[in-house]
Amino acid sequence: MKPTLTILTVIYASLMLGAVLATRSLPSHLRIFTISGALSILLGLYFAPFLPLGLLLLLLAAIANGHFLYGHLHWRHFLSRFLISLLILFLWCKVQGSG
Repeated sequence: MKPTLTILTVIYASLMLGAVLATRSLPSHLRIFTISGALSILLGLYFAPFLPLGLLLLLLAAIANGHFLYGHLHWRHFLSRFLISLLILFLWCKVQGSG
């Protein structure tokens, strides 16, 4: 279970970092918000409380970034990120319960 959590977390954080670094039109505060969330979920692999915090930050950043870039939230995009976050959180809870 833990290897799956680690792989999914690293992939998700890497994709979020790559996306925010590639999107030049975001203001600094939104970029920092997204980077903080991605780094928090990576840190959560070593210090458990950071993972759910990072997932929450990334979901909030998705809302803020959608409103800034497009004037509204893209619900399908947000739903896909929400479901990925739920999967990672589910795995995290399983790992925490077995440790």
